[in-house]
Amino acid sequence: MTLVLTLILNDHVVLVADRRVVTHEGKICDDDTNKLVVHEGCHVFAYTGLACLQGERTDRWMARVITESPRNSLLHVLKELRRRATTAFRTIPRRHPLKRHAFAGVGWVKTLPDKCLRPCMFRVSNFHDRFGRYRTVAGDEFVVALTLLGNQGWFAWQSTGQPLPDGFRIWLTRLLRRAGPRRANPDLLWLLCSRIIRGVALSNEAVGRGLLAACIPRLAVPPNQLKIVSPLTRSLRFDRELPSFLELAARPTKCLLHGPTVVFGGVIVDALRLVELGIE
Repeated sequence: MTLVLTLILNDHVVLVADRRVVTHEGKICDDDTNKLVVHEGCHVFAYTGLACLQGERTDRWMARVITESPRNSLLHVLKELRRRATTAFRTIPRRHPLKRHAFAGVGWVKTLPDKCLRPCMFRVSNFHDRFGRYRTVAGDEFVVALTLLGNQGWFAWQSTGQPLPDGFRIWLTRLLRRAGPRRANPDLLWLLCSRIIRGVALSNEAVGRGLLAACIPRLAVPPNQLKIVSPLTRSLRFDRELPSFLELAARPTKCLLHGPTVVFGGVIVDALRLVELGIE
């Protein structure tokens, strides 16, 4: 099960997830699986749980469900994910370890009545309730939870999937508050989240060191293009005006350039492995 971190601030939203896939017995299957889907350049989804659903890759399944949603708005997409996931997992017994599954993400929505653009994070899960509280046993129904950044604070974040120790929670919140809204830029968030996930990976073999991250700044909505950045470049930085994606390989000798699966205008563009360099 993946560890997904989602963070929202006034000017940008960030999602970071590890890419490891393990079997029910804990055997590592893959360290380079794409788990991100970008919807219309405004929302980023990730999953934690089964890597294949109904005979296809979960990122591809998620993208197909998004395109088949009756309407293209985020709320309608989340409701369709809830409905289709509930059907897909209905045959798995409640206490089976493979029952636990969630989709988490970040993005931008326009709220009524003023149609103000606001950052949000969301979760469609069968082991959280609508208030985000953790359930020890997965339920038969998936539940949608949507969080908007309120006026009472300048940031919000949550973790989904593998348990995040309290020490890491306290550390992240403390550093964000210490940085303040001016210094808490996307690059700092990427640094903090990557350190947290890799820190958890030291004691939890279900979490991988390979990471894929996405950032959508306020200035990019609506975006005019997608920009991909990787460790192949010297400047490992998020773009300040365009949606950008950062990838960190599990091993320093292996550098892979991935793009997340993209849904744009009803068309699905699969995640691609563009470059593979290094020593196996």
